[in-house]
Amino acid sequence: MKLRLALSVLAVTSLSLGAASVSAHNTTIPTNFDFTSLATNTDTPGWDTTWEARLKSNSGACISDRRAQIIGTFDGERRVVDADRSSRNGFLRLSGEGGPAQSAKLDRIVAKVLDKRIGPSGHRHVCTGPDPIVQVILH
Repeated sequence: MKLRLALSVLAVTSLSLGAASVSAHNTTIPTNFDFTSLATNTDTPGWDTTWEARLKSNSGACISDRRAQIIGTFDGERRVVDADRSSRNGFLRLSGEGGPAQSAKLDRIVAKVLDKRIGPSGHRHVCTGPDPIVQVILH
């Protein structure tokens, strides 16, 4: 009976320590923008957008090879306008353009950087993306 109780206590303690080590491996590392350019123009006979930024983070692994997207909403339908990956120094450049028919349907442009997982499989960290940048288009 004492042996069974001791094994039960040992099992519960092991599970508690295992859970603590698992939660310690779920680390998030924030990433921020440093903008060099952010512009969407609908005054032309269509529309065009350019978005340039440099990513900043406490971890160098979080700034290189990050996926970024510009998503346009045209009459309520979302579509990826452009996608790119950051350079090893964290630089990104996204752009897109469309004709007059699309310009009339363009409601908003969203620029965002997607999360990135780094580290070995048993010790993952998540580089979180900055808040998306939303530009609402007024017709």
